[in-house]
Amino acid sequence: WLRRLSPLFVPVYDYVLVSEPLDRTQRAAIGWAGRQGLSDANNQFHYFRLTADDRILWGGYDAIYYFGSKVSPELDQRPATFEKLEAQFFRAFPQLQGLRFPYRWGARSIPPRASRSHSDRRWAIGSRTRWATRDWALARADGPPASSAT
Repeated sequence: WLRRLSPLFVPVYDYVLVSEPLDRTQRAAIGWAGRQGLSDANNQFHYFRLTADDRILWGGYDAIYYFGSKVSPELDQRPATFEKLEAQFFRAFPQLQGLRFPYRWGARSIPPRASRSHSDRRWAIGSRTRWATRDWALARADGPPASSAT
């Protein structure tokens, strides 16, 4: 029965960066006191959150579909997207200019083929933030994801 559902979903790759830990001065400069998960309201949205060790997980914007619904480990790395995400991060947080991102990776997300409502968008934001946070938690337990750049 799962095979019958496959036409309803399409695999897209989503990419994230995780910064080095922020110090107190950097945290104060951006005014981010809690650990809220946030997103912007753009059509190609970003999502971001502070990790338990004061790093910023920043992801989103590009949701890349590879022809033929291709899924492969080499697609976990996409330098052009990582560069774009870094530039967008520093536009959002210019006071953190120079912050480094030692971790970066991508993974597939499988949203519904037709996103028709605001609730679908909330699903996409929640889903993308959950997998990125889960991957970061695994990286903290087992070392960085195999696809991370150091």
